Amino acid sequence: MTALYIIVGILLFIFLLLMIPVSFRFRYDGEPELILQYLFVRIKLVPPKEKSEKQKNESKKSEKPKEKKPEKKENNLKKLYKKRGLDGLFEILSDVISIIKDTSTKLIKHIVIKKLKIDLLIVGEDAGDTAMKYGYICSALYPAVSFIDSNMKLKKKQIDIEPGFTEKETKIFAETKVSIRPWFALGTIISAALRGIKLILGIKKDMEV
Repeated sequence: MTALYIIVGILLFIFLLLMIPVSFRFRYDGEPELILQYLFVRIKLVPPKEKSEKQKNESKKSEKPKEKKPEKKENNLKKLYKKRGLDGLFEILSDVISIIKDTSTKLIKHIVIKKLKIDLLIVGEDAGDTAMKYGYICSALYPAVSFIDSNMKLKKKQIDIEPGFTEKETKIFAETKVSIRPWFALGTIISAALRGIKLILGIKKDMEV
């Protein structure tokens, strides 16, 4: 009975860990910065840490000499085309698109954007070019933000776009913080992986025949 309590306790602990959100913080102010945070752990993903001289030397030593490439076999796509024809290729493409679409739709529902801030000062070559670029960016950016607002949980947003008719250069500042609970992401990814494996096995079977 004690062993059962221990197992249940471990499973509950893992479940609680998977329910704690993983956060990504992106910031651009001349240079991009991307930080991953989980509980008290913070990892800077962009820009990556530069390797020390010792690590560089070790990586050079571990590099293996390039081996001769084997002779090219018949293109796999051609094999698949011979087996399934054009309709079969379109069917595979449709399945791949369906997996990507379903996965992204499920993930989007669980993404929480705690903060979205964009400050743009648009400067062109002259007043006419500035006005044209300003209109183009507004027509692209505002619908994108509207889509995010409609399909995700967007808690706080601040979008400022201005034409810099008297300024000398374009200025860009962007900052966002996104979080998702690993439990939901894991379930969605596993479901997509199983569908992908089934599709790959079917393709592999056709190519072996």
